[in-house]
Amino acid sequence: MEKNEMIEKMVSILASEFEVEESVITPEANIKETMHLDSLSLVDMVGMVQEEFGVTIPNADLPSIKTFADCTTTFIHACNMRDIQSLIPQRPPILMVEEYVFDDENSCHSLLTIAEDNLFLDENHHMASEGILEHIAQTVAAHIGYRRKLAGSEVNYGYIGDIKRCQITEPMPSAGEQLSTVLHIISQVENITMISAETSVNGRVVVSCRMKLAN
Repeated sequence: MEKNEMIEKMVSILASEFEVEESVITPEANIKETMHLDSLSLVDMVGMVQEEFGVTIPNADLPSIKTFADCTTTFIHACNMRDIQSLIPQRPPILMVEEYVFDDENSCHSLLTIAEDNLFLDENHHMASEGILEHIAQTVAAHIGYRRKLAGSEVNYGYIGDIKRCQITEPMPSAGEQLSTVLHIISQVENITMISAETSVNGRVVVSCRMKLAN
């Protein structure tokens, strides 16, 4: 989902359904004080967005929506999660990619903000290296799935066949930090794909590897 498309739809909904003047709908506009929407109106707006885009906004996210920028961030995240789940078989709580971006046939990048309840956190709330490798593997799967969708083929299941040249740099990221992965395809023969990947946090590479997947 393109951010501009989401914003245009939301502005349209606010103007037509809630009679909010378009001139006041800015990123910093407060939902209650500027747009004069109460809690019930916010729930109604969320319901309309869910119906419009076929997404689900968790009720737990609603109290954090204070401004129009909060709305767009929350709704775009929900759309990204929906799109990701059309490319790979994993589902929460094992889903380890929240945003996938296709660069070209042989490269992509992805993001994951580490949640407090992530299954791969240790007792100190640091991400285990296995979790980052799973994040990389799901990024590969998403890229393969996206390419298959472009070609009109069905998205299928895959599994890790091999990991080589794996370098892990301490300290591991913790809850609240964001993983950013850049991936390049080295070779692809039939259903075997070899990739190289780097995962960074705040510009610091924490894991790099070559990975082979079969799908």
